[in-house]
Parts: sequence; structure tokens; C-alpha cells
Amino acid sequence: MIINLFGQPESGKTTLARSIRRLFAHEKVLIIDGDQLRKATQNENYTVVGRKKNLKLAHNLAVLFEKQGFIIILALVSPYSETREKLKTKSKEIYSFYLHSKRKERIKFHVKNFEIGYADKFICTDQSIADCLVEIFKQIKDE
Repeated sequence: MIINLFGQPESGKTTLARSIRRLFAHEKVLIIDGDQLRKATQNENYTVVGRKKNLKLAHNLAVLFEKQGFIIILALVSPYSETREKLKTKSKEIYSFYLHSKRKERIKFHVKNFEIGYADKFICTDQSIADCLVEIFKQIKDE
């Protein structure tokens, strides 16, 4: 299973990813966080090309580890709907959640021309973490 959390910077992706991981305490879980991946690969290219390169690597890793029995939690800005659609064709079980917030802390880092596209659920992360988790797990359970 892949749980894809995407949205603009500061929308709560990493915070929710860590909370989800704790709920799967007895499972093999891997978080692929966009900021950590960029740091590990020294990819500081925030152009369309650089972003797509980062997403391709993250998605390939997600599919690889999903096939090995891991639950994958992606916490990526992932601004391009076409890259998310490609990922859906590679995974046997994927849930996509668009996270958004009214917080403005990192608005200067927001991606222009962000493509929301399809998501299984839109989640406003201005609510409590517990409420966000309820929304996520209700969607997964209902699928």
C-alpha cells in the first residue's frame, strides 16, 4: 500500500506521515519525505525538471519497497498531476490525499502553477492531527 500525502509546503505532510507511521507500529513502514530525499541526493534544483527528477526517484522507491511488503507513506509537494497519475498505474493499492492549510508560514516556497488534480480526499490540516487521521483511515477503510 502507498499513502500519498501531497500539497504545498507547510501543509502538514511530514507531521501526518509520522503520525500514520505510529499507527502502523507493527508493520514495515517507510516514509519517503521530499525534503529528506532532496537532502540525501543533494538535489537543490527546484525547476520543473528538478522537481520531476525528485518525484520520479521517490515514486520508483515507493513502488520498489511496496513490492517488498512495506507500507509506503509519501510526503511530497508533488505539484504535477501527471506524475501522480503515473504512480497510480504502478501501484496495486494507492490512496492520495491533498493536504491544504490556511497557514502562511512558508508561502514564499509555494509552487506556482500547482496542479491539484485528482485526490481520493482533500484534507484541511488546520484541524487536529487526530481529525486528519480519522479522515485518512476512513477513506482507506471504505475503499
